[in-house]
Amino acid sequence: QPLLNLAQIVSSSQGGELPKGFSETFTHDEIGALARQMEKYVQLREQFVQGERQFLQDASHELRTPLTVLQGALELQRNASQPVDETSARRLERMERSIVRMQHTVECLLWLAREENQVLSMSKDEFERALDELATEWKTILPKEISLSVIIKPDGYTSFNKFTEG
Repeated sequence: QPLLNLAQIVSSSQGGELPKGFSETFTHDEIGALARQMEKYVQLREQFVQGERQFLQDASHELRTPLTVLQGALELQRNASQPVDETSARRLERMERSIVRMQHTVECLLWLAREENQVLSMSKDEFERALDELATEWKTILPKEISLSVIIKPDGYTSFNKFTEG
């Protein structure tokens, strides 16, 4: 019966989240030891996910600041009273495109950090629609020489961010 109770708790949990303190309802036998280890594992996993999310947020924030500084410096250069030769103008445009791409990448990191649980709970169809929408948005900002493909394989795995040049 205790094993069936444990199985019921695990099977009724949503998204791998077990109720806090559930292991205390079991006695100190083998099933109780298993329940306590499961609870400890879930807590460690949650700490890892929180740490990973915090890292993404911190890294994204730290990347935003220099990108903003670079963008400001490029705007000042463009608005300078001295004319810029054609070679320098092309370099400035390339730098601006790179900054915009990096800003979008940082925004994606932040989105992933905020929406991780929502993404994990999406159905396959919802996830594919979200990827298609994201790819459509990215296609409008990518230079023409870069293409973006979303490949949904029959086994259910999805390849994303496959950038090809040419």
